[in-house]
Amino acid sequence: ASTENRGRLAGVLLEDAQVRVSDLARDAVVEVESSDPVTVPGILAFLRGSPIAGLLGPTLADVTGAGKVAADVRLRVPVATPQDYTVTGNFVAQGARLGLRGLDFGLTDLAGTIRLDGATLTGDGLRGRFLDEPVQIGLRPAAADEPGVSHVATLTGETPVPKLAAAFSLPFPDRLGGRMAWAATARVPTRSPDSQLTIQVASD
Repeated sequence: ASTENRGRLAGVLLEDAQVRVSDLARDAVVEVESSDPVTVPGILAFLRGSPIAGLLGPTLADVTGAGKVAADVRLRVPVATPQDYTVTGNFVAQGARLGLRGLDFGLTDLAGTIRLDGATLTGDGLRGRFLDEPVQIGLRPAAADEPGVSHVATLTGETPVPKLAAAFSLPFPDRLGGRMAWAATARVPTRSPDSQLTIQVASD
């Protein structure tokens, strides 16, 4: 059977959610589906309460954001073993913002789709702005040969050097000019006592 209702799942308000309960007599499963616009802080709260929180560790706690996201979330909970629940979803951003606590700059005007599948996030063809300049963004789970890493984010762009000098307090900013093409790779660590986000930047 299915009904429409509203409630919260890990901080995300689900309205007109479709709730289905399969065969109550055997291996009953509760399935919840919802497609609603939500805020970026709401999505971050949802992720912090999902299985991915145990993988991303402290990095997820430091992410900040603002704006609206269209969320399509599916939750499947076995009644007999609710700890074995699974969650998937698509989050479509348009004009959202993301940053890290303690930094004065971040990504703005984010657009594209991020997919959640259990404890992994992926995103292709994402775009946004960094220091008010366009950037291309990718997000994928870590590969088997990347120990200690849960996810990898890539950013590529071309930025006026004076903007970079001002943002990162580079020496002799008055002597710097032109534009610089660059590519950054952020490696999000798995949860461990000494885990730390690392960012590598390369330029032409």
